[in-house]
Amino acid sequence: MKRRIWFAACLAVVVALTLPPSATQASPVAGTQPDLVAAEQARLTCLQFLQVRLGGEAAPISIETRPVPHRDQQWLVDGNVKGPEGPLLFACHLQQGARWELLNFSLWAAPMPPA
Repeated sequence: MKRRIWFAACLAVVVALTLPPSATQASPVAGTQPDLVAAEQARLTCLQFLQVRLGGEAAPISIETRPVPHRDQQWLVDGNVKGPEGPLLFACHLQQGARWELLNFSLWAAPMPPA
């Protein structure tokens, strides 16, 4: 019995990850899976912009992805990353569509704690 439940859960995840967003939104798990997939896509898209801006591999120290309230298919991704001269804060405002659109990108030096 547990194997069947585990298999069904794995199958649902695979289907949600392989189908386009419009197909997964019509699925029975529309309330949970597309949000996870879209959040991961938003995170990866923001990391691409961050890597381009920093000129190489950027491994975030922390990152948070969340939908923008009352704005359908818009996401906010923010966090901090180790920059060449110290910690940096970043934020991406993204619009989900046929392809992801960057609405706003910010990168600034993190405030240093008082000595």
